[in-house]
Amino acid sequence: MPNTTMVPASRPQTAGRFDTVGAVDLSAALVSLLLAVSKGADWGWTSAPALGLGALALVLFIV
Repeated sequence: MPNTTMVPASRPQTAGRFDTVGAVDLSAALVSLLLAVSKGADWGWTSAPALGLGALALVLFIV
């Protein structure tokens, strides 16, 4: 009967890759969102720049 208290050896882990496109997309989404939130009161929440940056952030987060 095999000993079931032993943990089997794991496979060697390969190094992960850095997702450059994802990092740039996330950075652009966060900058757009934070700029819209921080300047929204000065520009007006329904102004074209505030709504445009909010929409851009939403699209970039979805992508």
